[in-house]
Amino acid sequence: MVNIPSYGCAAIQPFGIHRKILPDTTRLDEGNGINATFKEQSARWHKSCYLKFGNTKLERAKERKRKSTEEEDSPSKRVFTRSSLTDENGVCVQPDSKSCICFLCDKGGTNETLHEVSTFQLDYRVRKCAQDIQDDDLLAKLSGGDLIALEAKYHARCLVSLYNRASRMVHQKAGGSNEETCKGIALAELLTYIEERRRDDDIKVFRLADLVHLYRKRLKQLGVESEIRVNSTHLKDRILMHLPTMKGYKEGRDVFLTFEEDVGTALRESYHTDCDEQSLMVKKIAEMIRQDILDQKAQFSGKFDQDCQLKTVPRSLLSLTNMIINGCNIADQTDDANISQPVLTIAQLLMYNCIKRRRDKNKTHQLYHNMDREVPLPVFVGLKVHALTRKRQLVDTLFDLGISASYDRVMDIVTALGNNICEYYQQIGTVCPPHILKGEFITAAADNIDHNPSSATSTGSYHGTSLSLFQNPGTSQSTMPDVEGSIVFNHSLTISKGQRKMMELPKFYTELKPTGLPADAFVPLSSSMKQMSHDNLHVREEEYNWLSHVENIHDGDISSESNVSWAAYHASQMGEPDTLPSINAMLPMFPEEANSASMMRHCLDVVKAAVQHANPGQIPVICVDQPLYAKMKQLQWSMDNLYGEDKFAILLGGLHIEMTSYKLLGHWLEGSGWVEAMQEATIATSGTAESFLKASHITRTRHAHQVTACALYLSLKKAYDVYVTTIPEGPPMSFSMWCTQRRTDHPQFLYWYTALELELLVLAFVRSLRTGNFDLYVDTLAELTPWMFGLNHTHYARWMSVHVRDMQNIDSSFPDVAREFRSGKFVMAKSERKFSHMAIDQGHEQNNGLMKEDGGIIGLTQDADAMLRWAVTGPELVRVISEFEKSISGRKESAMQIHHHEQTRSTQRLFASQVKCLVAVIENMGNPFEEESQDLLRLHSRDIMDKESVECLTSIQLKGQEQYNAFVNERLKTNAKPISACITRNKMVIFNKQSTKTKGADRKISLLRNESSLFARLYISCQTREGDLDNFFSHENHPFPPSLSSYGNLRLGKKSDLMTCLETATSTRHVRPDSDASILDGAVIVNMLRPGVCKTFGEYATKIFVPYIQREQEQTRRVDIVWDQYIDNSLKAQTRDKRAVGQSQRRRVEETSPIPNNWQQFLRSNDNKKELFDHLNATLLKSASTEQNLVVTDGPNVRCVPPRDTEIDPCNHEEADSRIMVHVADAANEGFRRILVRSVDTDVVVLAVATVQQLASIELWIAFGTGKDFRYIAAHEISQTLGPQKSLALPVFHAFTGCDTVSQFSHIGKKTAWKVWETHDEFTATFYDLHSSPHHISDEAETALEYFTILLFDRTSTCSSINQLRKHLFTRKNRPMSSLPPTQAALHQHMRRAILQGGHHWGRNTTPCRQLPSPAEWGWTGEEEWRPLWTTLPEAVESCPELLKCKCRTRCTACKCAQAQLKCTVYCGCRGECTNV
Repeated sequence: MVNIPSYGCAAIQPFGIHRKILPDTTRLDEGNGINATFKEQSARWHKSCYLKFGNTKLERAKERKRKSTEEEDSPSKRVFTRSSLTDENGVCVQPDSKSCICFLCDKGGTNETLHEVSTFQLDYRVRKCAQDIQDDDLLAKLSGGDLIALEAKYHARCLVSLYNRASRMVHQKAGGSNEETCKGIALAELLTYIEERRRDDDIKVFRLADLVHLYRKRLKQLGVESEIRVNSTHLKDRILMHLPTMKGYKEGRDVFLTFEEDVGTALRESYHTDCDEQSLMVKKIAEMIRQDILDQKAQFSGKFDQDCQLKTVPRSLLSLTNMIINGCNIADQTDDANISQPVLTIAQLLMYNCIKRRRDKNKTHQLYHNMDREVPLPVFVGLKVHALTRKRQLVDTLFDLGISASYDRVMDIVTALGNNICEYYQQIGTVCPPHILKGEFITAAADNIDHNPSSATSTGSYHGTSLSLFQNPGTSQSTMPDVEGSIVFNHSLTISKGQRKMMELPKFYTELKPTGLPADAFVPLSSSMKQMSHDNLHVREEEYNWLSHVENIHDGDISSESNVSWAAYHASQMGEPDTLPSINAMLPMFPEEANSASMMRHCLDVVKAAVQHANPGQIPVICVDQPLYAKMKQLQWSMDNLYGEDKFAILLGGLHIEMTSYKLLGHWLEGSGWVEAMQEATIATSGTAESFLKASHITRTRHAHQVTACALYLSLKKAYDVYVTTIPEGPPMSFSMWCTQRRTDHPQFLYWYTALELELLVLAFVRSLRTGNFDLYVDTLAELTPWMFGLNHTHYARWMSVHVRDMQNIDSSFPDVAREFRSGKFVMAKSERKFSHMAIDQGHEQNNGLMKEDGGIIGLTQDADAMLRWAVTGPELVRVISEFEKSISGRKESAMQIHHHEQTRSTQRLFASQVKCLVAVIENMGNPFEEESQDLLRLHSRDIMDKESVECLTSIQLKGQEQYNAFVNERLKTNAKPISACITRNKMVIFNKQSTKTKGADRKISLLRNESSLFARLYISCQTREGDLDNFFSHENHPFPPSLSSYGNLRLGKKSDLMTCLETATSTRHVRPDSDASILDGAVIVNMLRPGVCKTFGEYATKIFVPYIQREQEQTRRVDIVWDQYIDNSLKAQTRDKRAVGQSQRRRVEETSPIPNNWQQFLRSNDNKKELFDHLNATLLKSASTEQNLVVTDGPNVRCVPPRDTEIDPCNHEEADSRIMVHVADAANEGFRRILVRSVDTDVVVLAVATVQQLASIELWIAFGTGKDFRYIAAHEISQTLGPQKSLALPVFHAFTGCDTVSQFSHIGKKTAWKVWETHDEFTATFYDLHSSPHHISDEAETALEYFTILLFDRTSTCSSINQLRKHLFTRKNRPMSSLPPTQAALHQHMRRAILQGGHHWGRNTTPCRQLPSPAEWGWTGEEEWRPLWTTLPEAVESCPELLKCKCRTRCTACKCAQAQLKCTVYCGCRGECTNV
């Protein structure tokens, strides 16, 4: 550290040392020198810091300081570096900050304005531009700090010039980016070359000229211009920059590069490069392997063996390819069985593309392939691409790339395969594929094969029939017998263009026999069917073991051995597999449609012939889907001598039964909230979850039900644990007994428990297929079939019953077949993996899938020859392709890889995660197994189903079992009905009840028809009888008067029209008047306050309803909230129910229940409103302060805050309209003089006008309407304008002209009635008397009301009775019958209903407890529900003598007409020909 004083004296700051150390070095000297001070203080330093004070650095620093001082007077020539932007103390300064200059051009601002940098955005852009153009001077200036801190100034012209330069530079770089990229790639490869040569070949020295040559050559290969000269010095610098331990040494004109540690060795050896030896070695290897390739013979023989790829490639070529790909290390080599497919692929392509000599050296693009070296891979690629796409151009493109056989060669192979197979079939006299084993049990499958079934024209679609044969060759220990009669492909066969003709199939295979089926088929009698119990526990035993296993480990660490998924668990329970993959073969296809009796008969004949050829003596077994099964069974019953049930065993396809079972589950779960739960648990998207209901994707649907079963079982066990921990006393019930009791008592438990049982039943059925367990297969079928009846899957219900009968009787019908089935041969396997068997029809569907790929029959439907080639060679292509793919999969899976594909860690963890998510979602929505009510609810929305849904739920299983038993007895045991007899569908309305819409137009047409018929009869009768029109018009033409009824219901009008009339008596306001008390109609407030963003009822109560009431309390001293009461079997309750029919959905109102999307529809249900009002009341009272005066109704009672006694408790008013007036009177009695009522109902305004007359000097305001129609109405001003008598008469007038419980006259609105009342004020006294004394209707009052009605329909009428007016309007004014007023009898009942409402109900609207008469005494009738009593007189057609008719056909002496002393008419039985009078 001796140089520290020198640095201090020279005022030089070493680079990288903190600036505050050296301003005054004397402070480091305590008297004996700096070194002594350091020793005394035990000073320590970093080695890197010590080196910064070296002699060399000191001399260089002094030189820089001297040059800086000399150039101080020349700022324009000064080079700005980082050190030049700091003063002697290291503090950053602005260049020439004393003079105002531009930091871009270093000139002053004498002629141009200088702008000061004031934003970081400008600083950022200037820096970016400096980097783009690599301006070193500008970058040096910018290194001193940001431009704002440097107080930099600039000319606008200079800044724009900088931006333009940068922009041009960016464009130039973009154009050369590709060249620079190529140079980078070449350099990287060159560096790799240097390192590998040094490491592998022990080369120590590299000549720069050689490296430049390699670099230039690689650039040319990458497409860089060859004219560009490579700068060797620049390349050397780049190499040395990336390899810092490498050094360059110049010797003469050559430059040599070597690593520092290799210099000594390299100098002792002279550099030389001898590539000749290596080249000769490569040549020898190539010639040796080439000769092996040319000597190897490989011919396609029409089939692919398991080791076909390995056998066709020379061992030397295979070894070389393996060493190139996997390395030459002996530890990396493998045996033949484990050679990777890429090695085989490259070796085959090398052999396929190897030629002896080039025929024309000028045509390097032409490829020649020797048929003696036709390896399997190019043949497979050509056949596969042709089968998938049927596109010549694509196949030939792959051929040009050396990957595939040519299209012509593919067609030669296809044609030869077809001709050889046809020739083979002709030789053996039947159609049985040659690779089917002799003496092995055979099962067959038939199905339709469709192409483009939705085509608009028949020429673009295809509907054919396909057949497959399957064999399970026995245990894995047994040896596969040799394939007898294998097709040997003849390579000498050459087919010229235009001569590629197919041999025809044998006629016995292509010709069908016409066949018909009877309309009604009867099943041969059978009495040995078992009656299965719907509680067949052993069927689900293994599934419950799986669920218990999931329960035990689903919360732990999941590994590949956890086996929580359904398939993995059952695979783990199985022993070592002892079967080989099944042999399957497709037969040539038929162009005829499958769903015909002739085709099904032909299929039976073909299968029988093939079975007798390969396994003589075996009963033919054929598996089909449900429509074809129905045809085949009817064929067996109608042609018993040829195809009877003792000659063929027909199976109903297991795959199709499984698909239908998932649809059955979807039918059960639809609308329950299952789809929403799956979506919320992120198991599936909304669309995918919906597809589970229809089983659109069978694998995904199966997985969804497996996850659901686990989640439901875990939720069930949680509910049981809750029961065990909360039981008050005594030992808890067992789990099974608890489940049985809960199923009986709680519909919600029953529904989801049944869903779990159904899912386990279907999974047990699938397990019977996966394991080949025939007994389990039969048991699960027998238990599934009643559910098909119950849930209306009638086709499968019908034919599964027949299939169950056949399978239960198979031991007696076909004992040999039963033995084979119990050994697992009713299913097939495509691999040796555990738990991987599949139904026969599923294997056939997979064969069809290969035929129906994108290539399919594109372009073949119009070409008979091409169609024949596809029909014959299609199955052969499927066979050949499957053989090669099997060889590939066989290489992937060793003999020990027999585990199920789900037995992996990722699959198990995913399954366990999905189960946990679904359990959490179910718990969040409400565990259905913990529901204690008698309700059935939707899981996600808590909607409550009606009683009809609950009854359906509890009876559907029993109904299905009864229907199944009846079907078996009537059709399978007694032949009481044919098999095709209709099966009654059940009314399945658990969660999907559809609303019924009233067909008003149909009813109107029916009424018009009745009227036309009535008048036609009246006209004809009056030809022989004298008519009495007065009597006719005193009767209604219908059971209900059209002027008062709407198809039997009350005719409701527009009550709000009365508001227009009343508001003429006052001026409305839009500013809230001062008020002491506010009385709110609670239902109105709830309808007005929409939920908005609230998601639960709890949020709605706390965030919307309670704050609204609190704001109301801030504006007044008392707040009353009045709710409607909901009394069963009342007039108002029936009105509400009719409004809600088909338009409401019941939902449980709880704190966490979600709010429905349709708020208005939710509020149409009385039960919904009742629960909601109770919930809002509870929340409001909980949050209410005792300092506020709050009154809330609670049923008939009243709850006050603070608590107090009140005279309005109890109160029996059902409607809030009249109960509000009780609270108005109570508030007035307590001294509140300005009262505000919030409502939207005209009835409230009418009652308010009448109530003001009963209370002493109060102001009663009505806050009326919503939105833009909202206003404040002064009820006291209206009452004052109308006067006392008319105000009190107003309720009766309002009821008589139409309200909620009284009909409004047809075509007579409130405005018309108001004008009549204004014109004839004498009716006021009548209305007033009926309001004050409603217990009796006097004759004077009835006459006055009748005359008031006459004036409503005709103001100029002079008629004295309503019946006369009806006759007058019809005969003189051509009024239609529907526009006539009611008859006198009907009007009398209307008066009574109006007085009940206007006098009895509204006349005592301030009395808390009213004594009301029974509606039966006032125009109503009914026992369980009230219905209007329209009239006491019969209809005109029944009472008028003109319309009387008898039924006598001969002499009419004692008939109705004779007794009434009337002549018979043409409507009588005698047709008016008798002379009885």
